[in-house]
Amino acid sequence: MRTVSLAFGMVLALSGCHRPAPAPFASGASAPPAPAPAAEAIVRDPPDAGAQASVSGFPGHRHDIDGELIHFNATRGKLGGFLYKPKGPGPFPAVLYNHGSERLPGNKFGQALFFVKHGFVLFVPHRLGHGQSPGEYIVDARDSVPPAARDTKLVESLVDQVQDVDDATAYLKSLSFVDARALAMVGCSFGGIETVLATKRELGVRAAVAFATAAQTWGGNAPLRQALKDAARSAKAPLLFLQAENDFDVRPSLELASEMEASGRPHAMKIFPPKGSTPEEGHSFCMGGMDPPWGDEVLAFFAKNGVTGAVPATR
Repeated sequence: MRTVSLAFGMVLALSGCHRPAPAPFASGASAPPAPAPAAEAIVRDPPDAGAQASVSGFPGHRHDIDGELIHFNATRGKLGGFLYKPKGPGPFPAVLYNHGSERLPGNKFGQALFFVKHGFVLFVPHRLGHGQSPGEYIVDARDSVPPAARDTKLVESLVDQVQDVDDATAYLKSLSFVDARALAMVGCSFGGIETVLATKRELGVRAAVAFATAAQTWGGNAPLRQALKDAARSAKAPLLFLQAENDFDVRPSLELASEMEASGRPHAMKIFPPKGSTPEEGHSFCMGGMDPPWGDEVLAFFAKNGVTGAVPATR
């Protein structure tokens, strides 16, 4: 396995696209009518500056964080990603972070600022066709078929990417400084979709958090709604659904939580107050940092399910 040091920028790209969608509604309100299917609802995000970083240093050391770009062999091909750890030998609990639909997801250093500070290893694998993992980009794959087939093609590609998540989880658990008995998974937007779909598998994940799951695709993609509801009803790990009230659409969190409630699966759900004033700002609620608004909620959910952060060693 080849590893290199990386100079990480502080940019955290937003998952998904930037097209207006149905106005969100608060928990307990009736759902607005589903919009007409929008085959072109996903657009290519601007590049994340962090994905273009040089390999001449690592500013993360200013925050007492060790990080590296790694590559590992997986079922569908060689995958890359960004791995961060607290100081000390471990073993540490770990979080696998599933990025969104970005072609260049970057390093998600903002997530590291939060999770590593709280004693977690953080692994941000890039799924096939994104960033550090060569292959066909998921939006290009969707666009390669006629418009009438694109919803189904997108779901097929998302399901295929679950294998990348599976392999990345196995890689993370194999690391000597990771406590494989204390593993959590987090994802945002398309990464939230991957997180929910991945819980159908026995991956050894004790807690999963899905931010902004399908917020831009829920109303227009019936096959995706069905796939996510099926996964929620059979989830092998407790799931926490989180969104800001002004995200593009909060129905995914409400309806998936309802599916889990009906099937007796452990879960929680919270719709936070608006972030900013636009759906784009609401969709970026998952962004990390030293003290994100969702931090206490996530840590409490982890702890409830047996994933408790270690105390990082000092230099």
